Amino acid sequence: MKWFVAIVRRSSIVVAMTILYGSAAFAAETVADLYRAQVHVTGQEEPARSNGFAAGLEDVLVKLSGDPSLIGDRVVAKLSETAASLVTTFSYRDLMAGIPLHDEQGTRQRPYILTIDFDREKIDAALKSLGRIPWPAERPRLVLFVAVDNGTAPYLLTNDGPHGRDQRDALADVSWRYGVPIGLPKLTSLSELGLFVQTVPTASLKRLQAVAQNFGGDFALAGTLSWTAKELGWTASWRFAPAGETYQWSVKGVSFDAAFRSAILGAAQILSGQGAP
Repeated sequence: MKWFVAIVRRSSIVVAMTILYGSAAFAAETVADLYRAQVHVTGQEEPARSNGFAAGLEDVLVKLSGDPSLIGDRVVAKLSETAASLVTTFSYRDLMAGIPLHDEQGTRQRPYILTIDFDREKIDAALKSLGRIPWPAERPRLVLFVAVDNGTAPYLLTNDGPHGRDQRDALADVSWRYGVPIGLPKLTSLSELGLFVQTVPTASLKRLQAVAQNFGGDFALAGTLSWTAKELGWTASWRFAPAGETYQWSVKGVSFDAAFRSAILGAAQILSGQGAP
């Protein structure tokens, strides 16, 4: 039944997009590496390897389905116990390459990025057993309009601005991790359009949507990211209206990495037909 509901929701969103934007709802971009995951591990031996496989399996299932409710799901956790049987190839990249081993460090303590390729047919079968169907690899590109208040000098997160380099990297990472194409606008272009850090948070999504399409995107995802000293973390609020209906969600007291995960996973959940965040 859950599988059927997911199909109905997805079909409803596609129909709504077609009505709103015409027969060419969006210029789909094919997402590669849907069956590949990359996770950070410490050492190459067990249990680090098995734990890495388990984490990678969860990421791939979420990336392939667009459904963040699979994160922490007990059935997924059970599947993860045999994640190694779903792996075709894997490799390590030493994050301390070129740095000599410390006397008490050894290879067990060195950090690596573990890249894992999973078997397509086995993953598709696993996803079906969870009552989910794959979200097609042809996916729309989101253009993010994010106003950042770090407590000192507010700014817009752009691809050419002087601020937010680490945040841009974090956003790119989460985009690849969950298979959602994204882009950031140019600061100079926003200024020419009269969009500034003070005006973006209240700008209509319809206006931002038009700007996003001018920047080569399909949909606008707008948000604010504010540092909250009391929470010792960031508060993030997101707005998204890919088919006319406006969705809003937020998180607080998190790292900016987690804030961007919230943004991208929320958009994926809507676009893949899994409902509201």
